[in-house]
Amino acid sequence: MPFVAEHRTTGERIDITQHKTPHSDINQQDCICPLCGTDLFLRVGLIRQPHFAHRAQCTTQYQSHPETAAHRHGKLYLQHHLKEEFPEYTQATIELEVKLQPIWRVADLLVTFPTGVRQAHEIQLAVITTKELEERTNDYTSMGIDVVWWLGGEADKDHNRQWCVETFGYSLSIQYALE
Repeated sequence: MPFVAEHRTTGERIDITQHKTPHSDINQQDCICPLCGTDLFLRVGLIRQPHFAHRAQCTTQYQSHPETAAHRHGKLYLQHHLKEEFPEYTQATIELEVKLQPIWRVADLLVTFPTGVRQAHEIQLAVITTKELEERTNDYTSMGIDVVWWLGGEADKDHNRQWCVETFGYSLSIQYALE
C-alpha cells in the first residue's frame, strides 16, 4: 500500500496523492502501515512518484504483493481518468488501496457510487492464471463488490482476456509507458 498510510493515533487514512508537498504536509512519525501497523516512511524525490515505504518487511494476513512503479502509475492513472472518460463515475467516490475484511484483500481502487454500489478496479500487470483471477473475483463478489480487471504487461494474455469476456462480457487492457 504505497499511497495510503494510517495515522498512528487517529486511525485516519493518509493518502499521499492528496498532498502537493508531502514532506511538509505529512508528519512521517504519524504514519503506520494500515495492514501490519509498522512504521512507514515517505519516499519523495524529483523523479519518483511520492509514496510510503516500510522500514521492515510488511507482515500481514492481507493478500497484497510488492508493487512496481508501473503498477503504482496505473492506479493513479485510473483514479484520475475514470471520471474524465466515463460519465457514470462523475458522482462516485474513488479511493486508492482500500483494505477489505473479511476477504483480507486490498482493492487497488474502490469506487463507491451514490447508490451504494461498490466496484473494485484491479490492475494486473504480473503473470496471473485464470484460476487466480476467478478466486480474487469471487472474494470481491462475496462482499457484494463488482470487479473490473485491467490487464496489462504479462497478465494481458489471450487466456486471461478470454476469461474476462466469458465472465463479464468484456475485457479491458491497460497499456502505458513510464517516462
